[in-house]
Amino acid sequence: MRIEGGGPLLDPYAPALAGGEVWGRSDDAIAPGVGRRYRGLFLPEASRERAPRPRIAPADRVIYELHVRGFTRHPSSGVVRPGTYAAVAEKIPYLRALGVTTVELMPVFEFDETENPRREPATGERLLNFWGYSPVSFFAPKAGYAAEAAPGAAVAELATLVDELHRAGIEVVLDVVYNHTAEGGGGAGDPTHSLRGLDPAAYYLSEPASGRPLDVTGCGNTVNANHPVTARLLLDSLRHWVRTYDVDGFRFDLAAVFYRGRRGERLTHSPLVEAIGADPLLADRLLIAEPWDATGFTPPDGFPAPWLEWDGELRDALRRHVGGLAGEGRELAARLAGRGTKQGRVPAERCVRFVACHDGRPLADVVAYARKHNQANGEENRDGWDGEVAWNGGVEGPSADPALLARRAAELEAMLTLLAAAPGTLMLTAGDERARTQRGNTNAWCHDDEIGWVLWTPHEEAEARFRRVAELLAARRAAELGSPPERASLWTAWVEPGLEAPGGGAGFALLRRHGGAADLLIASNPSGRELALPLPALAHGGRWRRLVAPGRWPPLGSEIEGRDLLLPPRAVELLIGPTGPASRSPGGAGEDR
Repeated sequence: MRIEGGGPLLDPYAPALAGGEVWGRSDDAIAPGVGRRYRGLFLPEASRERAPRPRIAPADRVIYELHVRGFTRHPSSGVVRPGTYAAVAEKIPYLRALGVTTVELMPVFEFDETENPRREPATGERLLNFWGYSPVSFFAPKAGYAAEAAPGAAVAELATLVDELHRAGIEVVLDVVYNHTAEGGGGAGDPTHSLRGLDPAAYYLSEPASGRPLDVTGCGNTVNANHPVTARLLLDSLRHWVRTYDVDGFRFDLAAVFYRGRRGERLTHSPLVEAIGADPLLADRLLIAEPWDATGFTPPDGFPAPWLEWDGELRDALRRHVGGLAGEGRELAARLAGRGTKQGRVPAERCVRFVACHDGRPLADVVAYARKHNQANGEENRDGWDGEVAWNGGVEGPSADPALLARRAAELEAMLTLLAAAPGTLMLTAGDERARTQRGNTNAWCHDDEIGWVLWTPHEEAEARFRRVAELLAARRAAELGSPPERASLWTAWVEPGLEAPGGGAGFALLRRHGGAADLLIASNPSGRELALPLPALAHGGRWRRLVAPGRWPPLGSEIEGRDLLLPPRAVELLIGPTGPASRSPGGAGEDR
């Protein structure tokens, strides 16, 4: 369509787009900033027998964040049609074996991967917008992820993937970008696909004084989410993905943008957030907020129920503790005791707990790279988050030192074990269970290569990590660790200066009670030497039993002999015991919750 003689525009409600069927190919992409020219498609509605949606208990939910193309693009994936919706379905047995309950697909709204004008400095290879956080449409699925190149094929293929996951008992959550679009700030080099050509004042925020685009997303524009026209568009989009694809929920990128008024002012309450949470069609779907924007603003009171929030506070506290970067473990212990975000304003049962995600380093790089290494992104290492908590153990990057490799492996296992013990919803990122590395790159958004892909080549470390993560998730389910405890107290905490961990070794033991279930003791020693922990006495002469122990994996349920638990260096153990009153800690335990 055209408006007053202007260029052709896409109907923002078009359910499919033609023009992006072949990944990475665009006749227009030779000119930087131009990108593809798309055409709207309106397809006859296809009937299909939908699989019933899984019903997952919130405390059992384990989200697995994956990129549709990057998950299977590497030849080692062994799938028939690498990098497609169909290839994700081929990996369903793998997901079930790991213990995943919910797959979160990184953006599958149509985006133009060819819009990135940069090249990799060392090789001259063209870089793409691989991740796709740059929507051209809020309604059309990504055509380049379909196995068939026919226009509109992605509609049926994505619907089939959702059905196949549902049949396997796995939920599907879409990572959605409603905070900005691919249209940039409206400059000479920015494309106009649709909204900017229709009514820029309705769809985008501008600075009141200058009239320039307000950019709190880092992407050139900010969606005017609480304008009545735009709010209706966004609600209609969400309903479309539920009606057409039967998805189980949404993760909202930079969702703090929803707390901006029509002049860009910060709001205490968001009309759009409240409308989404009250919508009858969305009432039983997961609504997960990334609760900040690119400026660091977060709504002070948090997102209201039924919304869940990403818990970046736990991520950072957990990393600082394991890396020996915190003076003591009380901050992390409070989170594991059941405290939520923002001083508890968002309760643990509405928190999504993670230690790594697509933004920043994969888990293996957290312990191996203290500095970012983003030169391959073509921005002279200026991009990426400078404040990410990470360390290297004394050597930056790969090492052949057996002692350092053992230390890193122990730190990785400690982080995963503590994460498995966190109340709330758990989230893992694809490849972290296979020791995936980005070689120190903390912002792999532009890498359709081995930096951005999951590698499936069998090797001992990857297979051992997979088994360990699967065992941790099984232990989490068996002991109901995702349920917030009825009571929790810090049994003991210690700080021993002079240990190998930077800033001194700091450990803690947290005692949790889950109603009629067994007591749980979380014991963590991030220091470089073995420590002895005096154990709480259990009622009726019972003994503590190991639920999770580092490395050696005694048989599940093996009892602890004696009164002390010997914690190896950089180790976490989870113990369970019969419910009953425990004696006081030698150091005087304090109630944390």
